[in-house]
Amino acid sequence: MERRVALYNVNKTDDPGYAEAQQRIGTEMGRLPVFIGRYIGPVIKLILLASIVVDTGYLLYEYRVKTHVIPFLSSRFTTHRVNGSPRDCENGSWWFHPSGSGHQPWQHILQEEIAFPIAYTIMAFERPDQVWRLLRAIYRPHNFYCVHFDQKSPLLYKKWLRQKIETCIPSQVSNNIVFIPSISVYHSYMSVLEADLACMRALWQLPRKNVTSEPPWKYLI
Repeated sequence: MERRVALYNVNKTDDPGYAEAQQRIGTEMGRLPVFIGRYIGPVIKLILLASIVVDTGYLLYEYRVKTHVIPFLSSRFTTHRVNGSPRDCENGSWWFHPSGSGHQPWQHILQEEIAFPIAYTIMAFERPDQVWRLLRAIYRPHNFYCVHFDQKSPLLYKKWLRQKIETCIPSQVSNNIVFIPSISVYHSYMSVLEADLACMRALWQLPRKNVTSEPPWKYLI
C-alpha cells in the first residue's frame, strides 16, 4: 500500500497536467497583490476622502451655526441685564475708598509684592458683575490687567464694566487696566488662543523704562 502511494506521488509530479496546474496557480497567486493594489487601494482612498469631506462639512456647519445662528437667536430672544449698578461701589474691604479717591490703603501692600508686578489676562463672555468681583479681588495698583470681552457679548456688558472701573477705581491708577478689541471666541477653536495672544501682545507692548528693558511685569497669569 505504501509503495503504491509513493509511486502515485512520483507519477503525479511527473504529470505535465499537474505541473501546468501548479504553474497556473502560482501565476494567479502572483497576480493577487496586483489586484489588491489596483482595486482595493483606490477604494480605501475613496473611503478616507469621503470621511474627510463629511468631517469638513460638519465642522463648517457647526462653525456657521455658532457664528451666525446662535448669536442671532440670542440677540433676538434674550433679555440682557446686569446685577447691580455700575455707579455703586461696594463699601467692603477694598484697596481704596469707594468714592474713587484716597491712596492711603495702598500702604498695606508688601514691598516684596510691589517689586514683583504680575500681569493678568481676563477672558469674559457674560456676567460683567462677576468679572468685576474677580477684578476687585485681584486688583493692585502696581499690577497690570488685560480684559477681553467676546465679540458676541452685548455692548451693555462692556459699557457696564468700563463704567464700574471708572467709578470705583481712581483715575490715577486705572490706566493699568487694558481693554483690547473684541474677538469672536468659540470653544475648542483657534479663537480661544487668539484672544489670549491678543491680551499677551497688549501687555507686552506696555510702556517700558527704555527700549531694551523688559515689560513692566514679571509674570503673566
